[in-house]
Amino acid sequence: MADLGFVFDDSGYDDSDLDDWDVTGNYGAYDTAGDPSMSLDDDDGAFRDTSDYDQVDLELLDASPLEKFSVFTESEIIQRRLYISSEMMTVLQACFHEDVVQHLLPLIGRLANDPDSAVRQNVAQRLSQLGQYFINRISEFPSELDDVLHIFRIFIAPIFVLHLIDSEVLVATAAHESFIALIKLIYDYKSENERVFKALSFMKDSTETLPVSPPKPQAEWQRRLVPLLLESVVVQLVQYDSIEPNGDMDYGKKDEESKCASLELMKDLCATLSAEISKITFLPWLDVLYTSPHFNVRKQCATLIGSLSPIVDDSELDHLFGIFDSLVQDGVWNVRKACAEALPELASRLSGADRCQKLLPIFIRLTEDVSRWVVAAAYDGIGKFIFSFKDDGVPDELMGLYLSMTSISQNLAKAKEVDRSFKCAFAFPAVLIAIGGGDKWDDVKDAFMILTFDPSPQVRRTLAHSLHEVARIIGSERTMKDLVGVFDRFISDIDEVKLGVLGHITDFLSCLNEDVREPYLFTLDRLREGVEGWRLNWRTRKAIASQFGSIAKLYTPFSIAQYIVPMAFKLAMDDVADVREASVLNLAQVLIHIKSLNAEPWLGNIVSGVSEFASKPNYQLRIFFVQCCEVLVTDPLGAELFDAHFMKLFIQLGSDPVPNVRINIARALSRTIVKIDRYKSLWQANSEPTPLHELTIRLRTDTDPDVSALIASAAPIRAKRRSKANHVGSKSGNDGDGSDEERPRTMFCLDDVESIAVLDKPSPSPKREPVRSPLSPNGKSPVRLEIPPLALEQPSASVPEHAIIKAEESLQVKIERDQPKSPMIKVQMDGVVVVRKGDVSPISPVSAGALPMPDLDISK
Repeated sequence: MADLGFVFDDSGYDDSDLDDWDVTGNYGAYDTAGDPSMSLDDDDGAFRDTSDYDQVDLELLDASPLEKFSVFTESEIIQRRLYISSEMMTVLQACFHEDVVQHLLPLIGRLANDPDSAVRQNVAQRLSQLGQYFINRISEFPSELDDVLHIFRIFIAPIFVLHLIDSEVLVATAAHESFIALIKLIYDYKSENERVFKALSFMKDSTETLPVSPPKPQAEWQRRLVPLLLESVVVQLVQYDSIEPNGDMDYGKKDEESKCASLELMKDLCATLSAEISKITFLPWLDVLYTSPHFNVRKQCATLIGSLSPIVDDSELDHLFGIFDSLVQDGVWNVRKACAEALPELASRLSGADRCQKLLPIFIRLTEDVSRWVVAAAYDGIGKFIFSFKDDGVPDELMGLYLSMTSISQNLAKAKEVDRSFKCAFAFPAVLIAIGGGDKWDDVKDAFMILTFDPSPQVRRTLAHSLHEVARIIGSERTMKDLVGVFDRFISDIDEVKLGVLGHITDFLSCLNEDVREPYLFTLDRLREGVEGWRLNWRTRKAIASQFGSIAKLYTPFSIAQYIVPMAFKLAMDDVADVREASVLNLAQVLIHIKSLNAEPWLGNIVSGVSEFASKPNYQLRIFFVQCCEVLVTDPLGAELFDAHFMKLFIQLGSDPVPNVRINIARALSRTIVKIDRYKSLWQANSEPTPLHELTIRLRTDTDPDVSALIASAAPIRAKRRSKANHVGSKSGNDGDGSDEERPRTMFCLDDVESIAVLDKPSPSPKREPVRSPLSPNGKSPVRLEIPPLALEQPSASVPEHAIIKAEESLQVKIERDQPKSPMIKVQMDGVVVVRKGDVSPISPVSAGALPMPDLDISK
């Protein structure tokens, strides 16, 4: 096995043991005839270890995660090694850093060398996460940089190298993806403070802005770690000469695979690394490897040329073309195919003259290659190659090749080799732009019409998806003359073609004149009615429902009310939830559009239709009404409609017997309404009570926990103005002039605590003792903590099960986890403290703006 720099006891891992395992990964097919310690259970056929399985499990009951990891790593039972390798990062997070370095890393190294490929794959998939752990470490403790870099050099990088050349493709692929992810992580790394800052920016209202910090220069660890990894992994693979190959694979084959793995990494890293690092690191090795005796290495070099083309300088581009010109004449078709795939990227960097003089002859030669795979690759890129000529004029020879792809006779003759019609159709909009747009439409119109009648649904589907783009390019007059008939055929084609054209129906209709556009409302009406031959599957119905808002802007209020709104109502009652959800947003946009036109007669009819959803027997339709209201309030005109026509119905649905309806009410309030400037003032301290405010209070005490949890994130409810004599928990006889506001109260909920002790009055000493609560007899009573910044609005008589204590000053509660190194949580409680034993669900809805708290233990 490979030496990773650690001393392992490999006495129990002889390669001859592989004979007993099914290396295909079928762990249920092992031969147990010769092992008396393994037997099949008669009931379920699962393997049971009858020798020491139960005994070991009992011994591990009180073991630490690290101890369990060690035992499972050394186990001969494959399922245990599979399990523990998948839990590698969980165990790592539970260990001290010193234990990770001294004990866990050697065990991970053993798993990296496991004889079973599935275990090695588990480790390979988590290498980027392992790297992230150490990156977080040096971000927090910069003084440990050298130590961490040493770990990357002698431990993490060698495992990458080992797995990148693994004989199992899944292991090598996992290692490749992990390495790319690790490099991206280093470039995009954000500290914990930066991540919190970004999270807070999403939590703030849309009207508020956070200060934007300028991009920070790379930290020292970033400047040093990337070159280290490139040198220790990418370059090490190129210079492969130190890892002993497996017994059944000769050294030359392993050397070839290592160089291919390195070149694949180079290709994918060009998009992440800076141009300077890519050129300095990769170009010298390209010069060395493109003459390799191994054709797979030369093929990877050709692929790398395509990735390097966009980032090299002009002087380096000439050198790159020289390498490309050599490889395109290679005697192995695999290499020439890779050159055909890289040619469009190279063409995008060359001047018009060089493209014509240098690349065009090469491209023509590739389309005439003896290998059909090379020809197919060349035609795959013909659209990109033509598009690279858009400023210099497309050569006639190249356009001749493109147009020949639509020839039916040639297509049938070559059907078994290349599906050229599909490639021609896919590239058509780009080619049309390259040759000059609408002015050159007549040059390609015949080819386009041939493609629209192609017997292959794939060809017609790709044309249906791009028909609106072709219409936009050639203009309204040519569209009405040549494309309307194509649109009509596609709209009655099979579902996959129909979906393509209806998914962009707004864009296509916008290219038509009003008199031509109007009749298509009858087409939409036939679709609405589900006339035979016009029925739509749910994806197509969703595509139409997603465009009502934009379609409405193309028509008069009469047409909208007569055709579009009835279809919108029908799709709002669709059996598929995705279709109904798509209808919500667009029906609201239709209402807003009609409102902006001041078309009151039509608006009244549509408003009446929407209002009827609030009283439908089907609760899903009532939910549709709530969601429509939520969309409306986000627009000033829509908010006017909501206030005038829908608010009363919205508030009534807050008492709907179906919890799902109330959940949507709570979501609309907490997610949208309380964040709109128009409604923010309703929750301010000195404002008069409003129906929306009272609805929020009612939902906070809803019997359904999902409703209360959603409304808890709403804006704080302002306290009502009361006299001190009416304060809940205030002392009797306390005179007040009615001018003071009630102080905010805090709820403190504890589960399964047999006795509760709360300080009635704070100590006069500045260093007050914290409020304490005795534990239950088992000593580990779980505690649920909720700290809302407000109190129950109802008087104490309505909640007699609560113990209410008046606090004149702030009280301090000290909570600690019953775990080592856990943080201390301090809670400041102002005003009235409400404490309740037992089930907390009736009072948990009072919380507002509080973050969820984990189960805790109260310290003695």
